[in-house]
Amino acid sequence: MSTSEDYVSAFVESYRGEVCKLSEKEKSFLRTEETLLPPCQVEILEFSQPYRLVLLCFFGESRPDLETSFRKSDWQHLSALVEELASKHKVGTGPLFKMIKGFNSMDSQSIYSLDGFKGALGLCFPHDVRLGNWALAKTVEGSSAVAVAKDVFHLNLGQAQDC
Repeated sequence: MSTSEDYVSAFVESYRGEVCKLSEKEKSFLRTEETLLPPCQVEILEFSQPYRLVLLCFFGESRPDLETSFRKSDWQHLSALVEELASKHKVGTGPLFKMIKGFNSMDSQSIYSLDGFKGALGLCFPHDVRLGNWALAKTVEGSSAVAVAKDVFHLNLGQAQDC
């Protein structure tokens, strides 16, 4: 496994661990895609100008859990990338394009951005969290995949409960 695959595996397993700790009432605040329950396949996309690290999670029953792939891409080839990913993961090109394009315009000062639609969840960071660049590192367990997953999960759950 590559470092990126190890990171994603640790992130997803930690995130799932946090889901398991919830009561049924708390779980009701989350969409199915927000639980990252198996089977979950992850596409790691790294964009430049502006830099974005995107974890796209898909939930194809015919694909293995934690199947992971990594690719560098640029925003100019987004349409072709979306066509390829939509075909591979059997999701609509329109919602996938809209989600990824939205990550391009996220504020660089944001901690992360989360978006999704039926069958897919996208998590975008404006910096490379795999290198320990996690904005909340001073207030939690550090910048490990486990710490980032726990922070993202609890921030997302808090926002879901506020809605």
